[in-house]
Amino acid sequence: MLISLIVKSMQYMEVPTIKGGDLKKLEKGSQLSFAVIFTSKDCRTCEDAIDEMSDVYQELFEVLDIYQISCSKESNVATCEKYGATKFPMLKMFNHRGSTPVPAEYFGKYESDVIESFLHERIRDPFAVAENAHALVDFMLTKALEGFHMFFMTPSKKPAEFLYKLGKQYFGKANIIVQVGLDEEQKKIYEQVNHFVGKFNPDEINAFAAVGGSLHFFPFPIDADEPEQVFQWAQELMEYFQNNAGKQQIADDEDDF
Repeated sequence: MLISLIVKSMQYMEVPTIKGGDLKKLEKGSQLSFAVIFTSKDCRTCEDAIDEMSDVYQELFEVLDIYQISCSKESNVATCEKYGATKFPMLKMFNHRGSTPVPAEYFGKYESDVIESFLHERIRDPFAVAENAHALVDFMLTKALEGFHMFFMTPSKKPAEFLYKLGKQYFGKANIIVQVGLDEEQKKIYEQVNHFVGKFNPDEINAFAAVGGSLHFFPFPIDADEPEQVFQWAQELMEYFQNNAGKQQIADDEDDF
C-alpha cells in the first residue's frame, strides 16, 4: 500500500499556484520561459485542464516552469484582465525575462501531449526575433555587457530540454537563452551576420557566447539527436568560457570542441 502511494505521488506533480504580484515579479526576473494557466471557479473544464497541466509539468520539469493563477480571487482580477484572460482555462506563455510575450490563448479541453506541443512551439526568446542582422548583433553585445551569456539555437525540442536544464544548473553564474527553431525570415537574418557567414546552420545546433564585449560562435560537431552529447558539449563550452572570461582574448575556434 505504501509503495503504491509513493508511486502515485511521483506520477502527479501539482502545478504551483501564484498570485498576481508573483506573476509580475516572474515576468521581470525569470531566467526561463514559463507558462501560466488562468482558471476560474465557474469554469467546468478547468479542473480537468489542471490535471492535464500537471502531466505536462512532470514532463517538462527542470525544462519549463509552469504556474496556475485563479481569476476568481479578487486580488487577481486586475492581473487576469491585464493579460487578456477572459475565457477559461486560458494558457499564456511568457518568454525569457518577460520580453515579447505571446497572446494568451483559450485551449479548452485538450490532452496533455497537445498542451506540451503548444508550449514547445511557443518557446521564443528575444534574440531570435531581431528585425535585422545589426539588431541581432547589437542585442547580443548589449547582453555581454550585463554579464556572461550563452545563446543556444536548436532546430528541435529534444536537445532543448537538456539545454534548459543547463540553464538552471548555471543559474546565478551565467545567463543561458535557448531558441527552439527559426522561421525562414529569421534564418536569413542570422545568415547575414558577417561573423556567422559560412558557419551558421539552422538545421544544426549553434552556440553563441557573448562575453568580454565580443561574440564567439560554435556549431555542434555531433549528431543533434543525441541530447546527452549536446549537454556534455554545452557544459564544456560553459566551463571554457567561465575559466577564460577574465582574459582579454578568447580563442574563437570551434575545433577546440
